[in-house]
Amino acid sequence: MKKLVVMAAALVAAASSYAQCEPGTPPVVGPCAQVYNVTITLKTTAAKSGKLDIGTECAPGSTSLCYRVISSKSYKGYYWNCECGCEEFRSNVIDLYDTKTKEIVISNSTIAWDQLTRFGKKNADIEAAGDIDEDIFIMGFGTYDTKNGRVSSISGNVQAFLKAPQCTVNCAPGTTALAYDLCTLYPISEGTIGYGTFSLKYNAAASKKLAVTPNYIDTLLPAGPAA
Repeated sequence: MKKLVVMAAALVAAASSYAQCEPGTPPVVGPCAQVYNVTITLKTTAAKSGKLDIGTECAPGSTSLCYRVISSKSYKGYYWNCECGCEEFRSNVIDLYDTKTKEIVISNSTIAWDQLTRFGKKNADIEAAGDIDEDIFIMGFGTYDTKNGRVSSISGNVQAFLKAPQCTVNCAPGTTALAYDLCTLYPISEGTIGYGTFSLKYNAAASKKLAVTPNYIDTLLPAGPAA
């Protein structure tokens, strides 16, 4: 009887070591979780302030100009789930932040997979295509860990529609760097484009940590509002 009591106590302790992913909900007890590191590198535009020539006046009578220049941008973050397995991968949560400003740009979203298939002699290769919030489109190839039954990594190309860049120096806050119609040079304030590469790679250490640590992903992300 004493042995049974000890074994029961050990089982309770083991079960309680697994923590919930979201606050305010009953604890989710499971054998594992999954975390993937995400990196997106984009060629895009940025806002720049300069002397007034053609473009956006920062203020009436100002001699400053807010205009766009070709630049680059990098996002990092995590694609994660409190459960693990092949099917769970499709419904993982994704959080991304700007590596320069540390601003959260994608929060608690998902990847809508249009294609997620395995192929090859051992079915260990992956082809994937999907989008994040219908603004960031990814497409690439990857590898599948047949021994552990999970995606190892996916990488490829990305295209994105982003918010218009804004000037923060010598201009009023929120001053949008305008673009201009190709022929008429009529100013437009619509967003900008981005293209580049992405990678998504399984993080074994973070996966183990998420399974036993409440709100672990929050500790990995910088503080900041989602765009």
